[in-house]
Amino acid sequence: MAQSRRETDQLKDEMSSLAERVWNDGDVDAIDDRFAHDFVRHTPESLPDIHGPEAYKERVRELRSAFPDFEIDIERTVADDELLLTHLTISGTHDGEFMGIEPTGESIDVPVMSLMRLEDDRVAEEWLLSDSMEMMVQLGVAAYPDEV
Repeated sequence: MAQSRRETDQLKDEMSSLAERVWNDGDVDAIDDRFAHDFVRHTPESLPDIHGPEAYKERVRELRSAFPDFEIDIERTVADDELLLTHLTISGTHDGEFMGIEPTGESIDVPVMSLMRLEDDRVAEEWLLSDSMEMMVQLGVAAYPDEV
């Protein structure tokens, strides 16, 4: 059954609040409230997919350890009955090891797209796309071809 506009707006607000609690505040226990036990996060980049809420919590901890001031800024969210599409920006200062890269002290500001599939009001799957090349350039460990 289709959700009303009010229900959809409430869902967007709840999921945005959850993302901010988890990523901005580091409240990984909030994941238990809204993620399915068989949650999968699909990442087309070099990172392996994440399976389960505990693995997702560990990914949050790893990123927040590498970027202690890590924050997300939600630009826009679009939702329907079971899908939630969010455009956001991640930012932070690289003060800890990240993907084998020693701390650079550089700041990042990178666009990200997240598509979440909900099942029984819980996040069952997420597809994540981020501009990893831009992140590596901002960290000073890569350059665009015309800058080499």
